[in-house]
Amino acid sequence: MAFFQSPIYYCMLGAIALQLLRIIEESKRPSKKRPDYRSIKYYVTATASIAIAVIVGVVYFDGEPVSHNRIVYFHTGASAPFLVRSLSNTLPAIISSKPQKIKIIIGCIFA
Repeated sequence: MAFFQSPIYYCMLGAIALQLLRIIEESKRPSKKRPDYRSIKYYVTATASIAIAVIVGVVYFDGEPVSHNRIVYFHTGASAPFLVRSLSNTLPAIISSKPQKIKIIIGCIFA
């Protein structure tokens, strides 16, 4: 029962809500422009988005008493994939060429 009061749970719900909105919006497209719901890439992308929201929730709110409004946690979960994408795009190129590979992988996941 403690998990349902956890900020991480609300972050996960925010990411799930975002995925549901994505499905609703994609269903309004013409059939030729809809994604392939049978492809594994579609589900890996959705699962990765939810996993990123959970990770961001752990990083931001783990160990912190529930003192913020739940909508803050929900919003953090919904915006987590965009936060991580923005962070990956702003990595300095000075580090090495390896982060470029990470950017490509993250870009493929959210494309």
